[in-house]
Amino acid sequence: MPLDKFGKQVLLLIDDVKILLKTLNVLKNRELDLALFKEELEKILRKRVSKKYAEGYFYSATVFKLLTPLSKRGTYQLSAIGTLLCSLFDDETKQLEYQKMLSTLLLTNERKGALFRRFLNFIDPPKKVDDIYKKFGEVTGKSLIIWSVEAGLAIRHDPFVGMVKQEVISSQPSLIDFWNELKSAYEQMQATEVFGMKRIFVDIGELRLFVSCKLNFLNVEKFDEYLKALLEKTNYGKHIFLHGAPAHILEERKDSFRYKNKVYLYLSIEE
Repeated sequence: MPLDKFGKQVLLLIDDVKILLKTLNVLKNRELDLALFKEELEKILRKRVSKKYAEGYFYSATVFKLLTPLSKRGTYQLSAIGTLLCSLFDDETKQLEYQKMLSTLLLTNERKGALFRRFLNFIDPPKKVDDIYKKFGEVTGKSLIIWSVEAGLAIRHDPFVGMVKQEVISSQPSLIDFWNELKSAYEQMQATEVFGMKRIFVDIGELRLFVSCKLNFLNVEKFDEYLKALLEKTNYGKHIFLHGAPAHILEERKDSFRYKNKVYLYLSIEE
């Protein structure tokens, strides 16, 4: 994850989350790289931009898993969660759903979630923008404000930025609700880069993110708790199969699923 010279966690700068989503939406169902992304970004902005500027947008999309890598190095495609966000952000009737999904995406991210939580704690009570820049650095501070305001986590009234108190949801989804969302997400993620084929094994990290956003899980462990309960307490568990990966891959990943003293990266559902 990007760090500054003092070892602090940082974010790359983007000016507008909606511009990012508009660019990704144009590129859905296409294989893309940074060069193609920059080209489409310039068309939407109607001006030339530097490679560094485009990288801020592009790598933000990869960090928050709006893009998923393909087998060819440096190439990506829009992820399932990216596709869903793109379908929501421009629909005025679905703004609440859009903001809840985006806020979950930010707060549960294994690389940046802790940074956003520290930021939200810092702006409660509200702080001046200059104080935010002193605390987090100007570039990271600007990005934290932009992402958080877009997600409905913060509100800005210059020169102050303050945290928006989130509604506490008392009712939790049932195991049946979780199973239905898990199965739906699995089916959507079976599409592969090879047209007309389906992948049997789906990345558990992708599933965790998608289902967490759909069910508004702000705690990354909640998905794992539900999946374990599904495996152990319901008949749905017999349809779920967990799969590992080579040791060197397991060591690199931080979003694996631990179950009964084993580590898994992939899941399949057979009915």
